[in-house]
Amino acid sequence: MIKRIILPKTYVLTDNASLIFLAGPIKGAPRWQDKGIETIHTINNQIYVVSPSNKVREEYLEDRLRGTKSDFPYQLNFERHYLKSASESKKGAIIFWLPKQREPMPINPETDFTQPYARDTRPETAGWGWKLLESNPKANVIVGGEEGFDGFDVIKRNFLAVKPDMKFYSTLEETCLEAIKLITLSK
Repeated sequence: MIKRIILPKTYVLTDNASLIFLAGPIKGAPRWQDKGIETIHTINNQIYVVSPSNKVREEYLEDRLRGTKSDFPYQLNFERHYLKSASESKKGAIIFWLPKQREPMPINPETDFTQPYARDTRPETAGWGWKLLESNPKANVIVGGEEGFDGFDVIKRNFLAVKPDMKFYSTLEETCLEAIKLITLSK
């Protein structure tokens, strides 16, 4: 059975369907997207789950949606499209899951320095997180993370400056459950 899993760089027409974007680190991180997909689809398999990582278990690679149009030329185009879809829909949500680093980061060949962990995720928490909430307080942005994620306290303060009642979750399951709850109540 094909599940409602969208992986890079596939375009799938989701219309105004329920959609959750899994934002968070990929390189150096555990393969947390597997658990996110499993948690969401165990509760509601009608939700489209967008993962910017292809590093998912084999069954998800086989069960993903194949798309109806040509692929996006770049990963960034894919991510921006689905982040925008999730942020603009009452039935959409963006999950930021911030696990602590588990593996060493690669060396940047141009600088000989180690690449920073969560390099792309950190600015995304601004643009698609607290800045989004600043302009659209009703956007469904859910943030969770593990103790040990370097800089999580700063990320929390940025969100709290915009949304003082913002809650943060300490497990991926709680974070996913909150996203499902928000998009289900928004229907």
